[in-house]
Amino acid sequence: MNQSTFAASLAGPLTRDWVQALAKFVADYPKKANAAQRKSLDTALAGAEPTAPTCDVDNTWHCWYGSDTPARTWMVMGDSAQQWWPALHAITRQHPDLRVEMFSVSNCVNSINPDGLLRVGEFGTTPDLVAACTTMHDAAVELLRTNRPSRLILMGGGLRVGTSRERQYTDGLKQLIRSAPRRTTVVIVGRVPSWNVTPSGCLNEELTNLQSCFGRATTNQNVAALFSRVAREMDITFMDVRTLLCSSNICPLFIGNDVVTADGSRLATGMAAVLAPVLYENMMAAGD
Repeated sequence: MNQSTFAASLAGPLTRDWVQALAKFVADYPKKANAAQRKSLDTALAGAEPTAPTCDVDNTWHCWYGSDTPARTWMVMGDSAQQWWPALHAITRQHPDLRVEMFSVSNCVNSINPDGLLRVGEFGTTPDLVAACTTMHDAAVELLRTNRPSRLILMGGGLRVGTSRERQYTDGLKQLIRSAPRRTTVVIVGRVPSWNVTPSGCLNEELTNLQSCFGRATTNQNVAALFSRVAREMDITFMDVRTLLCSSNICPLFIGNDVVTADGSRLATGMAAVLAPVLYENMMAAGD
């Protein structure tokens, strides 16, 4: 594994342009939403579904986008992967030689944690969920070893950070990274910020109070610090997506004409799709 860039703003020209434009947008943040922003918000609140991937009939936690005869493969694991579906779908459409294999179960925080497997009751989990997470993890690791993807992209939420189980979570994450084939570049994609506000709960009817509706990048500082530390220790890349969504510790509800989040915790479908070129640039820069 090669030493990589850790700051998302240094990953390439598209990313640098995005970060610079975001900083200017936040500095001149509008007080009132324009017509395009209103339309984006209405679409997000209507619950627009992303184009669904193809999934295994028997194991619906294994899904994929892209070519059936790919020249290269990415493997994505983690409980936070589903919010990135629109971006991954757009990437495979733009790069038809690529296949993206995805392993994800909602709230399955052990998807990147083989040592610290979920316990019944932890984060509200049931016996069925614990069994599904364990089965998914084992299948994902087996495919990782046999398929030898060019990229292993870990999108874990890091919910155990700051708890008594943080050490197990960290050790499990490192163990999974070590299991990657030698030629597989490993990337940790960090958590999006927690806005702690939602458009429906914060914005008034006229959408004139945009400047009072935002999140803070510091909400997930401990998770980012852990991922950054693991990345340095394991000589891999950590992509801190807060760099793409926040500026000067302000995480706006809109970037340009696109709403960023509809529920205050996940990317809106449209925003994830907009970020596809930047995500691709960062993944390709990893390991170079």
